[in-house]
Formats: sequence, structure tokens, C-alpha cells
Amino acid sequence: MLDVQFSKLNRVRKQPPDSSDRSDPDWSVIPSKGMARFSKEELICKIQQLAAEDAKAMILQDETKFRTIKTQREVLCAQYISQVSPDRQKMYQKAVENTYGLSFISPKTPIELLFEKEGIHISSVGSQISRIESSGQLVLEHNTVGWSYQKTPEEARKQTEFYQVYHSAYDAAKRTMGIQSNFSAFKTT
Repeated sequence: MLDVQFSKLNRVRKQPPDSSDRSDPDWSVIPSKGMARFSKEELICKIQQLAAEDAKAMILQDETKFRTIKTQREVLCAQYISQVSPDRQKMYQKAVENTYGLSFISPKTPIELLFEKEGIHISSVGSQISRIESSGQLVLEHNTVGWSYQKTPEEARKQTEFYQVYHSAYDAAKRTMGIQSNFSAFKTT
């Protein structure tokens, strides 16, 4: 992995990306500042409704519904966490704008120093962004599986809060349906 270098004198233009290039991150499941579209109360209500649907799907053993709910839960969790997230989407967009079609072969340049001054460090493999860090914290990474992110301590706290609400609502829905549960067998974080 090479550190991204920005220099007009030492960059090589490549052909525009084609459909075989890797895709952008799925911003519906990667939390980023400003992502939440609902108030906290509305999000909690949506979490509780989804947990009740999950409990019903478990009782009915509906695999298709389980997969749908898992995706919806990931989206809701990202929205909930995004209240305290760094602006990953803006950092990614800025990195793309500054690295599009370039191969980096020089030492640090003024643009890279600007990124470092802002606390942003970008790494790449060839001209592909592979890692973005902010103030020493990994915020976005691409590997063989796809795009992922590392939660900040605040995001980890919000994720724990999200799953506490979710598990509580799930257990309450199961009790309402007359079934006692040990949710730990079904927990996914």
C-alpha cells in the first residue's frame, strides 16, 4: 500500500474508471455526519417497530423476512450512529476528487500536507483509495470484502445504545406474543 501523494509534476493520468472498478461505499449502512433523517424519537419508534417485526419473523421462521430485517436494521443502526459520526462521506468525496485517475510516485506535496493539516490521511493501492484516516482514527477502508469503517468511541457507545433499545423491544414483542426468549442466542451487533 502506498501513501497517496498529490503532485502535478509527478502524477500519471489513467483512463476513466469503467464498470470493473470497485464501487463507492454503500452510504445507507456506513454512518456519516448528517445522515440521520429522523429525530431521535422517530428513530427509536422505527427501531421498536423493526424489532417487533423481527420477533414475529422469528416465530414464523421466515428466512426471507429475516434477511430483509437484517438489512433494515443495518440501515437504522447507521442512521442512529450517524448522530455522532465523522463526515466519512465528505472525506471520501474529497479523496476521490483529489485522487481520480492518478498514480502516486512522489514524496509529500502541498496538497497532501493540506490533508494532513486537516488531520486526514489517505492511503491507496495504485490509484484506488484503500484507507482514509482522520486524526489517527481509521474512518473508512476498502478490502477484499468491500468498504468498511471503524467506529469511533462515541459511535461504539451509540451502537450499544441502539442494540439495547432493539433487544428490549424484541424481547417485549416476544413476551406480548406469549413466548419467552433468551435474546442472546439471536444477538447480532
